[in-house]
Amino acid sequence: MTNTPDVWASRVGDFAATQLRSRRRQQAAGIGFLLGILVGVGVGWLQFVLSAPRDPSIWLLGAIGIATMLSGCVGVAMFVTAATTRSVAATNAFLTLRRGYVGVTAIGVSDAMHSVAGFDMWRLGLEPRPPGEDGATAIRAWSPDIRRLILPGETARTWRLRALVPTLLGLAIMTGLSTLGGFGNFPSAGVWISGWAVAELLIAAGAVLAGVASLKARAEFRSGYVTSLANRPPFDVQLALDLVDGKTGYLLRPAGAASLTPAMFRERLRQIRSTHSEENPARIGE
Repeated sequence: MTNTPDVWASRVGDFAATQLRSRRRQQAAGIGFLLGILVGVGVGWLQFVLSAPRDPSIWLLGAIGIATMLSGCVGVAMFVTAATTRSVAATNAFLTLRRGYVGVTAIGVSDAMHSVAGFDMWRLGLEPRPPGEDGATAIRAWSPDIRRLILPGETARTWRLRALVPTLLGLAIMTGLSTLGGFGNFPSAGVWISGWAVAELLIAAGAVLAGVASLKARAEFRSGYVTSLANRPPFDVQLALDLVDGKTGYLLRPAGAASLTPAMFRERLRQIRSTHSEENPARIGE
């Protein structure tokens, strides 16, 4: 049995099935874009070897170098996005499955969604819910004073922001070097080679930090909460998880409550931080 959207939709609902399809596309695109890193490195060296003052081909090589390295950055971003999409699919599948089965958890659903066959075996072990029950749990009323334990260390959102810094700096260096090359104003060989090497190391560092962000997001998911909205509509989609302000540790939206719009998110964040700006989050295990 294949992992087609129609097959998954009958098991976890249309929205979760659509997210699984998006995840597969994101992973495939990520692999393709990451191959651009190898091309970019080769083009950068070729630009130096074939340099000639004001040769129009230098402009072409510079543009290719920037484009291919940028594709590497996009590739990393696609894999990070795919990891988030998987969590979105699992949380929404949980909301669907809890109506029909007892003891379902978002983590259990996520672990079972690697294949249709594995998912069906896992579902056979669940207890059907008695007729008349919908599996909904009581939802806490929100206030800016509800604190939630979160994991030690930086949040996934913070790691994502940190990953952007070396990535953008590396791209800026590459753009500068390629622009100089386009005008035939090459620096010394040592500066040219070092500049490209530093740029590539910065982008590699950004990729590593993005990977750390993805791992932390997975750990937050397994702990039952999330610290940021998605980067595209609908923004608040992991409704089976608590939405938490990672800076203060206070609850923005309890699990099971209605989705927040960006405006609601900002207003609740303002209320929390105006009241608890000096407080540190309460950490799990501390």
